[in-house]
Amino acid sequence: MAFYYCDYKDPKTQEPRAILGSLVKQLALANKRALKAVGEYWERHSVHESLNTQVPISAEQLCDLLRSLSTYFDNIHIIVDALDECGDPRAKVVEYFASLNTEKDCNIKLLLASRAEPDIERILQNFAHLSIVANKMDLKLYVHSEMERRLRDDTLNVQSETLKEEIMTHLVDRADGMCEY
Repeated sequence: MAFYYCDYKDPKTQEPRAILGSLVKQLALANKRALKAVGEYWERHSVHESLNTQVPISAEQLCDLLRSLSTYFDNIHIIVDALDECGDPRAKVVEYFASLNTEKDCNIKLLLASRAEPDIERILQNFAHLSIVANKMDLKLYVHSEMERRLRDDTLNVQSETLKEEIMTHLVDRADGMCEY
């Protein structure tokens, strides 16, 4: 299994090569033969022969490498959370993941977590979808505990109980089932 979280606050986590590279690394570290294959792949593809300099491996090459690593495992489970946070390269990142699972006998299983976004839904239209919506009571509990924590550590300054209630109601009602931590 390999996992990746796309963090909207950290642009480096949104880059296709960073995402795919992290997944390759996790799989390589899980299997000695896969690690050896990654080392050999790196040697073959990272040095520009005529210039004798290192050349970055592309996202497409990392997808190919992920597919080839799958031969060292019975099944590979890849989980990517917050895919919708990938900003500009988002559609390309989703296309890379969709390309990993095109063969009928493919042993790469994907779980891609995201808010419903038209570009993501369009690219993944042939994939099974599961909608998960946070329970309103869970959201209320979370917002209440976060507000209390922030009041205690002085990162939130609200004196009025009425205003606190209004903020909580607004956050819960506008969350649209999403609860971000």
